[in-house]
Amino acid sequence: MGLRKSKVTYFDNHFSATVSNYSFKKKGSNWSEPSLLQLFEIGVVNTDSVSLGFNDSNALILSYEVNGQKFENVFNGKFADKGYYEIYFRNKRKEIPPVIHIIYSSNHINRVRLALTKEGDLLVDNMWDDSGNIFIIGAGDSGRRLSYFECKSR
Repeated sequence: MGLRKSKVTYFDNHFSATVSNYSFKKKGSNWSEPSLLQLFEIGVVNTDSVSLGFNDSNALILSYEVNGQKFENVFNGKFADKGYYEIYFRNKRKEIPPVIHIIYSSNHINRVRLALTKEGDLLVDNMWDDSGNIFIIGAGDSGRRLSYFECKSR
């Protein structure tokens, strides 16, 4: 369910667009569909659109307006060799022993990857893993979803 090169168009740090805050399509997790800002851990914000762009150091800038007040969030990520833009909000993994973690493991991972569909819509690939185990007892949640957001202007 990942980002396949045949289905997407990649972009660089010159990309900027205004996109809908609410997705029109998703694939993956059975949980409710979060808004674009919720995927970036901003919380529930009542806004219809979000502007995306990059600064000189390749950091993603999300801008949005709520009740006439403008907000801006900056996220440090990187352009992967495969072409998408990737941001890790959390990337903590502890395994004892390494590789075959039969004694103890703890995972706290949340990342998003951004690309464009061939039709020009924003595609957000969100993967999370909040799980762990002690011997044979394990608990947690993990999953992956692809969310599609309409580009209103580019």
